[in-house]
Amino acid sequence: MTVAPFSYGGAKYMKDSYNGFADTVFLGCFWTQDLKKLDGFSEINITNQDSELNLRLLEEHGPCIRVSSDIKCWYYPRSSFKGLMTGMFQAILAAEAVKVAQKMSGKADITAAEMRVGMENLKVDQAMFSNLGLPNFAPNLSVSCDNHGGAGLVAVQQWDAKAKTWSLVSDFKPTDMDVINKLITEDSSAYAKENNITPKCL
Repeated sequence: MTVAPFSYGGAKYMKDSYNGFADTVFLGCFWTQDLKKLDGFSEINITNQDSELNLRLLEEHGPCIRVSSDIKCWYYPRSSFKGLMTGMFQAILAAEAVKVAQKMSGKADITAAEMRVGMENLKVDQAMFSNLGLPNFAPNLSVSCDNHGGAGLVAVQQWDAKAKTWSLVSDFKPTDMDVINKLITEDSSAYAKENNITPKCL
């Protein structure tokens, strides 16, 4: 728990000795109908978007989440740069899949089934990565119901400790998918059999 006021902006729930109602919730989960009533998340603010949203929620509903200093928890960040970048890449793909699902369903408020369809029709290319400020971050990716992993391309990156940057030092090359797909099929078929699942694409 951080104790430097400058680092946490003075939020009460960040003080390890605080007992009482929270004034804001970082990465909180809220009922959809409540967010719609408040016109949703504001994209105008460059910073402190979560605090602004929580302020409107407090004005509408009053204090409702209580903080207790008796409850302790630990947060473990990614242990490596590779792990951090893996998480970022997964988040990028998830966000793009949401856009696909919204476009295919014709609505912003999608269901879990529509999200799955969006993920199984996901296609990302270099133009998208460049628009996100990540040129050459990953190879083009096309996902389907039958193939959740894309083409399975790999490349080698090199870390420059002095410049503190990663550089791509090889082209993206195919892996031995004949071997990999066989292992995937065997493992997934065994799992389906053990759990009485009928493999199919919807």
